[in-house]
Amino acid sequence: MGTLKVVTVDPSNVKHIIATSFNQFEKGEKFHDMLEGFLGTGIFNSDGDTWKLTFLDYLVTVSNDPSLIRDSLISFLLAGRDTTASLLTFIIYVLALHPDVCNQLAKEINETVCEDRLCTFEEIKSMRYLRATINETLRLFPPVPFNIRRSTSNPSILPSNSSEARDGLFLYPRCSVTYSLLHIHRRKDIWGEDAEDFKPERWLADDSKRVHVTNPFAFLPFNGGPRMVKT
Repeated sequence: MGTLKVVTVDPSNVKHIIATSFNQFEKGEKFHDMLEGFLGTGIFNSDGDTWKLTFLDYLVTVSNDPSLIRDSLISFLLAGRDTTASLLTFIIYVLALHPDVCNQLAKEINETVCEDRLCTFEEIKSMRYLRATINETLRLFPPVPFNIRRSTSNPSILPSNSSEARDGLFLYPRCSVTYSLLHIHRRKDIWGEDAEDFKPERWLADDSKRVHVTNPFAFLPFNGGPRMVKT
């Protein structure tokens, strides 16, 4: 019998996997083997304590192994470059489809930075419509649309809120769990009947605040829990 597999689009399950019961789940050998040629054995493709170290601590720890240093540098390069490239690509795409959004965004930028100069970080932070456009793009087109974890040698129970699993979903040891952010970000029961539509305005309304307060794991473009990417 092969590895048992579970797919979930329930934010409560995702919270359990990557935050509440973080130590009960790991990337596992299959994930590592699948991405080793791409990420090597760097901290984004490892379990255990390696990923917890700061970059400097990690380099000192493995300074005698050039391949590990190389893999770590590649991991940081790809994590910082490819995710940003994905976001920028889809922002250009949605702006081409929605010229009204493009015009509104240009208006806010021109009003905030009315001189021929580079804008400051504080000015960027003050642009609410820019942030809304970025968030809405990340919601519909997350850079990492799905992720995989594996339960450890101990069984676990996912606290699913679905009617089919009111008492939770039992996971056998070494069970593979895939959670799809692409689907969570488009759930109509969370985001409304227009969940498939590109609407930056949803991030300027009170409803968006309600979603984040009641369901903070409903929007995870950069993961969550201890391994969350800081932005």
